[in-house]
Amino acid sequence: MDESLWLDANKAPYFREGDLYYPSDLLSHENLDHYTPGGFHPIMIGDEFSHGRYRIIHKLGYGGFSTTWLARDQHKNILVALKALRASASGEADTVDDIIRDVVIPQNIHSALPTSDLIRPLYDSFVVEGPNGLHRILIHPFAGPSIHSILMESLDERVKLRGDLARKLAKQMAMALYDMHRLGFVHGDLTTSNILFRVIDPILGWSDAEVYHYLGDSLTLEVKTTSGDPCGPHVPRELVEPVDHLRFFEQTLLLQESIVVIDFGQSYEVASPPKNYRPGTKMNYTSPEALYDNRAGMEADVWALGCAIYEIRTGYHLFTMFAGDRDEILGEIFRTLGKPPDAWWKTEGEGWTEPTRPCPIHKRVSLAARGIYDAPVYVEDGLHPLPITEVPEVRMDEKEVDLLTDLLEKMIRYRPEERITMEEVISHPWFNM
Repeated sequence: MDESLWLDANKAPYFREGDLYYPSDLLSHENLDHYTPGGFHPIMIGDEFSHGRYRIIHKLGYGGFSTTWLARDQHKNILVALKALRASASGEADTVDDIIRDVVIPQNIHSALPTSDLIRPLYDSFVVEGPNGLHRILIHPFAGPSIHSILMESLDERVKLRGDLARKLAKQMAMALYDMHRLGFVHGDLTTSNILFRVIDPILGWSDAEVYHYLGDSLTLEVKTTSGDPCGPHVPRELVEPVDHLRFFEQTLLLQESIVVIDFGQSYEVASPPKNYRPGTKMNYTSPEALYDNRAGMEADVWALGCAIYEIRTGYHLFTMFAGDRDEILGEIFRTLGKPPDAWWKTEGEGWTEPTRPCPIHKRVSLAARGIYDAPVYVEDGLHPLPITEVPEVRMDEKEVDLLTDLLEKMIRYRPEERITMEEVISHPWFNM
């Protein structure tokens, strides 16, 4: 197989109209459209940053605004996560505010709670200039995959965590949010995508050879032009396949049964909320007051945590969505909680009627308890559960159904003032079953 990716060099650096050839499914690489002026930094394995201090070893993942790499801090000889923001995200006013909050708020929390290990700290931050612009680089402790990436392994074969582990991780999430709230901070974007497993301590001191042994080699595709001309500086010479997060669970468990909370770009201090704040949480975690009134405070964090707890324990979203729009998620909320308060209901107009097929929280938890969501995760040698997942024969008992329902019904309520506080959440008996 010709393990290369071809593009039209005459269209570079604007590839949107060029002919791109993606050979089979060898790589789940990011779109080359990201490598344009204002876009991603064309980083490759072996690149160094900050006068040679950080050397790129592997790729951890990517999104619409950044790419995260596994790097070595060559001063301390430890592994770190290097997050490179796209140039436009590093310069746009709104995004710069998000970056500032993502840097400052964890620092403030750690200053107030120096022993806290639930909030991911920032080790370093600097700006580099590349062919596509100026890029902000953030250096964080190396952590494992997100809870979301494990639960949503595929659309057809999803997993759920062991019951004891789900309650343990949910309690840690709740404690992190409790710490933030008592210090006067709103998280603003609490989802299972922003909750990472902690790696075991020995991993941080791995050699390069150990990284590739346990996490796999850095699989790459060479990028070529259809004309044979050089690609130019805007696009990397090769694309790198991210680490398969299942490698953390195969052979030897490489993750701790503990988590760290990340992504504070939507966070703010209650005493001085940012002007023109617009909630940016994923739609299926977004509270009604954010959808209707465009506001999100501590109570919205409680709502989001309730959604996350259901997802962690059952393996599925509390409010499932496919199209991803506001009307779809509101329909799911109406089915669960019934008709909203009059002030909100009147804004919907004549196109809405009261739900005819209600599915309240107790029913949703009961369906999960009956095992309709249970499925082992697929790995190369067949179907079998991972060490952290619950085997299909295990079912949630009636006591847990009742306790989990009680907790979620107190967290998932229309009116923000009617939801329980984080102090009440962390003392709920469901966590200590």
